[in-house]
Amino acid sequence: MNVPTAVPLGPPALLMLTGDLLFASRASHQSQACGLRFILQSAAAAKEPFAAERLGDWLPCPESVVLVVLDVQSRSEWVDKLVPIVRPLFPAARLLAFGPHVQRGTLERARQEGFDLVLTRGQFDRELENFPRFLEGLEVSSKGSTSS
Repeated sequence: MNVPTAVPLGPPALLMLTGDLLFASRASHQSQACGLRFILQSAAAAKEPFAAERLGDWLPCPESVVLVVLDVQSRSEWVDKLVPIVRPLFPAARLLAFGPHVQRGTLERARQEGFDLVLTRGQFDRELENFPRFLEGLEVSSKGSTSS
């Protein structure tokens, strides 16, 4: 029998769902500088059927995931289904969606689906050093962001 192995419980974790490994590398560096463990759900795993529904199979204890970041450019199919899956799995986590400013419809859909914060890619890029502010629920300095 194949039993999933959970990542050991440790410092608070950021889960990033993206296919952009260069951007993920920058986010990883900055999240670790802020004291967050970085967990990447990359392109290969995301292509598996029902991958979003299986997030809990390989992630750390729910208490350790404090921020879930969705790249809507590479994961637009998850915008509609991620919030109802993530909220029960990681009840303390804040959900952040980001994507290109030209994908207004997808970003608006993320807002409507209940993401705590929705940013354009440029806004998120400028705010990478502010992961602690995302956790506190504060408005980021970029004009046009949405916060709950």
